[in-house]
Amino acid sequence: MTLLTGFVCTALAQGPATTEAAVKAGFVFNFGKFTEWPAGALPAGQIQLCLVGQDPQTVVGTAIEGRTLQGRVMNVKRNPRAEELKSCQIVYVTDPDERRQSEVLRAVRNQPVLTIGDVDGFAEMGGMIGLGATGGRVTFEINNEAAQAAALKFSSQLLRLATTVRGRTP
Repeated sequence: MTLLTGFVCTALAQGPATTEAAVKAGFVFNFGKFTEWPAGALPAGQIQLCLVGQDPQTVVGTAIEGRTLQGRVMNVKRNPRAEELKSCQIVYVTDPDERRQSEVLRAVRNQPVLTIGDVDGFAEMGGMIGLGATGGRVTFEINNEAAQAAALKFSSQLLRLATTVRGRTP
């Protein structure tokens, strides 16, 4: 199964009334599958997904909570305080407030925390993955420099699927 097929199948498993939010939930989950954290960065037993903002996080949290990712159960925390973000392994931002986005990125800068944003310009702002939609399709761009600063590595398959990759490694 190709990476793209895996992304789509995860999203479609949400049910017949697949929405953009459900598709994005599949993307968020699969980004975690194709990310490598440094040794010791993932706690035993669970991965903490922190959701910052409002919709579509209800769909994303419901679709992902309890699933297994890299041998660990996904736990979801909604709207954590800035000081709680370092305990997350994945942060998904939907808050359109640029101040809140900056606060989140500052709180986890250079920490092994995968940052995904469903807001315009998130990867340019310093987030690792920015989700978007083009022509009715969910697209994403990657800021590989931000990932490298946090000691995270994206699979080459994931890098090939991105519409833009900043800081591409050879």
